[in-house]
Amino acid sequence: MSFNKHLQVSCASALVALAPFAMADDTADMKRQIQQLQQRLDTLESTPSMSMGAKPKYSLQLSGHVNRAVMYADDGIDSDTFFVDGDTDASRVEILGKHMVSDDVTIGTNIEVEYISNSSSEVYIDQPSSLGGKGFNERTLEFYVESNTLGRLTVGQGSMASDDKAEYDLNDTALAGMYSFGADFGAGLSFRDADTKAYIGTIADVHSNFDGLDKDDRVRYDTPSFGGFTLSLAAGTAAKWDAGIEFQRAFGPVEVVMGLGYGNVGDSEAYLYEDEDGNAYQLYKHVYSGSLSVLHSPSGLSLTIAGGGLSNDSLTDTIKDLPSDISDTLGDSREDTDPFSWSAKLGYAIDATGVGKTSFGISYNRTEDYRTCMGYDAVDNIDVLLSCGDRYTSYGFGFVQAIEKASTEVYFGVRNHELETSGFNPEDILTVYGGARVKF
Repeated sequence: MSFNKHLQVSCASALVALAPFAMADDTADMKRQIQQLQQRLDTLESTPSMSMGAKPKYSLQLSGHVNRAVMYADDGIDSDTFFVDGDTDASRVEILGKHMVSDDVTIGTNIEVEYISNSSSEVYIDQPSSLGGKGFNERTLEFYVESNTLGRLTVGQGSMASDDKAEYDLNDTALAGMYSFGADFGAGLSFRDADTKAYIGTIADVHSNFDGLDKDDRVRYDTPSFGGFTLSLAAGTAAKWDAGIEFQRAFGPVEVVMGLGYGNVGDSEAYLYEDEDGNAYQLYKHVYSGSLSVLHSPSGLSLTIAGGGLSNDSLTDTIKDLPSDISDTLGDSREDTDPFSWSAKLGYAIDATGVGKTSFGISYNRTEDYRTCMGYDAVDNIDVLLSCGDRYTSYGFGFVQAIEKASTEVYFGVRNHELETSGFNPEDILTVYGGARVKF
């Protein structure tokens, strides 16, 4: 018997029980009250929103994961072992809210924070204690209105339109560091000179995949998908803005994903260089990035390529368009050039164990001219900013084993990092690591 029927019977029983004690003149009033109550209950019973079997049009989902690993590093001079949070997908918690306004319109919220203790991208050899772990860091705090026919409008802290466009990948070994950046395990390690043992610069100083404008407080619009294409536009803090294009489609047994992004840093403090006197120079205004991944589903084979770079609007005598006879403080002659990077990965995936998919990846990454040095223009007798002449190269192998029943992925990776630069003889850096991401 339904709740409303129980209520009807209970009310009627109570009124009948009281009836013998009432005066005759009150009996008619009681009957009228019973009839009115019956009418109200019938109305409630016939209202869909009040029915006990009505399906809710809203949802709230709590999810997240913990990603921990053991990492070994050798910079050619010293070595160390670390217990880290894997920065390929740092430990985090996410709360998703959604309300179906109609069959076409959905309003939702996304709150995501991360808690990182001893990040794999920040640790360094001979560090005295663990790093970080002092509280949550914001990743996403936004709401959106989405229409199947009109697209999606998002407001708040979250990905800009060009974010992740250098990281589209149909092979699952990105968790093991096999993707367009590839230095999540070891970015804070420094290259050392083989002769003097001097510190030259960290991997993060000389390498990037230039993956758009990352996350910011912004307003963003994404179009509906047209033939697999989606266009995104966003505007953020300090006149920052960007655009992105995404393509996803299957052609028979072949799956293809592609991303292209452009970002303008506006008046923000991105890519600033500060000299010893505290003078700041904005080196670059524009960020370009893109990636393409192709998967042959029956065989599990995939190929992924990516690239990106930086450039500036106007060529200035302190940053760009430098004469070819500049003699910088490193003792050679060269012109400044725009930084760029590219990567390629061959992937393979198979589900032969019944436990979950096993993915393998071999990755090659290269970045040129990312680091900036102070030089000297012998023609105009002024200090200038120019490329340090770096050539960073790395190659690695990794695999990821999914354990579906435990919502867990176990991973392993190894990568060698190399640097060519003027005035130094850098040692290679080797990183070896393994860990697991456990989801909830």
